[in-house]
Amino acid sequence: MVMLLVYDLLFLLLILHMNKRGAGWDDRHRLALINGALGFFLVLGPLTVGPQYPVMYFSNPVFLFVLGLIYWKVSKRYSSTDLEPKLRGSI
Repeated sequence: MVMLLVYDLLFLLLILHMNKRGAGWDDRHRLALINGALGFFLVLGPLTVGPQYPVMYFSNPVFLFVLGLIYWKVSKRYSSTDLEPKLRGSI
C-alpha cells in the first residue's frame, strides 16, 4: 500500500514536471483526465457488481453519453491547427 502511494506521488511529480506545473494544460487535457477516470469505472462498474445494482445498466450509458457531449462541445472550441480556444459560449 505504501509502495503504491509512493509510486503515485512520483508519477504525479513527473506529470507536473513535464507540463510546467499545470501551466500547459487547457480544457482538453482536463477533460481527458475526467473522461479516463470516469469512463473506466462507468464501463467496468456493471461488469464487476453484477445484479447487485441493476440501475447501473441504465444510468451508466447515460453518463457516458453526457461525457461524450461534453467532449464534443470542448473539441468544437479547438481546431487542429489553432491552439487557442474559440470561445463561443460556456460549457
